[in-house]
Amino acid sequence: MKKILIFLLVVCFVPLWAYPASRFFAQTRSLPRGRQMYGAVVSGDYLYVIGGSRTGEGFTLAVEMAPISENGQLGNWVETTPLPANRSYISNATFALGDYIYVVGGWDGNNDINLKTVLFTHALPDGNLAPWQETIPFPGEGLSCLTAVSSPGYIYILGGFMESDRPTDAVLLGRIGSRGEILDWSQGPPLPKPLWFHNAAAMRGRIWIWGGLPTPQNTTVSSDVYSAPILSTSQIGAWVKEPTQLPTGLYRGACSSTGSFLLTFSTSYAGGEISSDAYFAQITSRGITQWGSLATGIPIKNYLGVAPDFKRNNVYICGGRISKSRDDELDNRVFFFHVYTEADKKPAPEPPKMASVTPQTGISGMIEGIQTTGQTLPGFHSYIEAQGALRRRNQPLICYFHSPRGKKCSEQVSMLTQPPGYSNLLNQAVFVFVDVTHHPQLAQQIGIFRAPAWVFYRKDGVQAFSRDGLITLDQLKNALQSL
Repeated sequence: MKKILIFLLVVCFVPLWAYPASRFFAQTRSLPRGRQMYGAVVSGDYLYVIGGSRTGEGFTLAVEMAPISENGQLGNWVETTPLPANRSYISNATFALGDYIYVVGGWDGNNDINLKTVLFTHALPDGNLAPWQETIPFPGEGLSCLTAVSSPGYIYILGGFMESDRPTDAVLLGRIGSRGEILDWSQGPPLPKPLWFHNAAAMRGRIWIWGGLPTPQNTTVSSDVYSAPILSTSQIGAWVKEPTQLPTGLYRGACSSTGSFLLTFSTSYAGGEISSDAYFAQITSRGITQWGSLATGIPIKNYLGVAPDFKRNNVYICGGRISKSRDDELDNRVFFFHVYTEADKKPAPEPPKMASVTPQTGISGMIEGIQTTGQTLPGFHSYIEAQGALRRRNQPLICYFHSPRGKKCSEQVSMLTQPPGYSNLLNQAVFVFVDVTHHPQLAQQIGIFRAPAWVFYRKDGVQAFSRDGLITLDQLKNALQSL
């Protein structure tokens, strides 16, 4: 196995914890059978592999789950609640939002049709999945090979391959209801060009898209990188082409975002050449860095999925098709690596107890959990509640990110609540309180990697600026006046 750590030190001359560096890709418990074209996701303490096709079975409804130990190793695989119908080509269209799991669109291999709904479920306390539910259809044709990302309260469908055998530039926004369902669909700004088999992630308050195929053929492959801001209302702003592009065109890779990094694994190149190469770039407060690439040493294969574990900062790489020419030569091995962060320099504190989600608490209680768990400040909303408040009030949005284990966070609360306090500011903006220990995924998507921190949005929904560390009441007043 190649050591990414050495590569990064030689090329970049920066601290170890600043890169998605693993000492090696570790192998963990294999899937019971080889698998491809599936979706993979981590929710809570379990890794799930969903749909696709399996060795000896063909296109499957099966969903398998394995418990994750604190060192990242997997326990025994068992089957849980199956899909109602097969969904394949869903590698980059499967994700978790809190304890809810979503599978967006995809191809039904048993009936040879592209699908135009979203399946969703939530994890029960024992890790098993509740029965799958299906949303209202999204506009337009059925889509496979699409990429979907999320932010609290919304699903974003980005491009994909249509039933009419051509890619689309459409961007669709699905508003999530209190039980995880899609309430309605709307259209966002279209992509700069049609794309399928591309990569995307939500990070630091923006949606990032890289690579993919702009035509039905695999001879023209994109090396472009685009981004668009996620507004305070969770709508999407205008797309821009980033000056930092990929070193080469790539497609069909499985994408992930963990820590502050965009990641692509086992990418393919023009003409269908498959590889075990990985590509990565860091998203900083100044934008996106240059892309790095390396040969991972894992088997060369495609049609695999990856699953980020936000709780433990691991990424899991499962299965895949080994042979380019044979559909039935499928791998069952599972690899994972740890994304090193600054927190790895000191002993990790005891992990917080996660609030379990039931159909009664709904997604608003699940995403922020402030109603039932953790600390909050009087007059501050959860992130989901803030979306409704912004629809009623044309005001700026101010987000405070808090950790109950942080000494400075305790000092921040004391500073704000000492007389005369902040109560006279509450009618001038919508204030949000986020406990980062319960919601690491949300913190990453907005770009918060330590607390306390503040993010300020203007009335038009565009992020104005952010500040790490403590701020005084006078500084908070001045920041609000500048919006």
